[in-house]
Amino acid sequence: MAKQSVYHKRYKIRKVGTGGIEISVPKIVVERAARKEGMSLEKFMESFDVLHLFNDFDGFDAAYRFVPVAEEMDIEETLREKEVDDKVS
Repeated sequence: MAKQSVYHKRYKIRKVGTGGIEISVPKIVVERAARKEGMSLEKFMESFDVLHLFNDFDGFDAAYRFVPVAEEMDIEETLREKEVDDKVS
C-alpha cells in the first residue's frame, strides 16, 4: 500500500462561554466530505452535523464523523436512553 500524504494544521484551543472549549474543523475536511456526498459546501453544512467521537484510541485522542442532522438527533436520544438505563441498573 502506497503512503498517502496527511493533511495537518495546528489549531488554537479557544475558551467559549462559561467553561466551554472550542476547536475548529478544517474547511478542507468539510469540503471533502461535501464532495463525497455530491453536495455544495452550503447544502452539506445545512444537512450534516459533526459528531465528536472520544475514547481511549491508540495513536490519537479523538475523531469526527459527519452525520445527517436527523441521524445525529437519533444518536443523542440513544445516548440519553443509555444514561437512564445505566442509572437504573
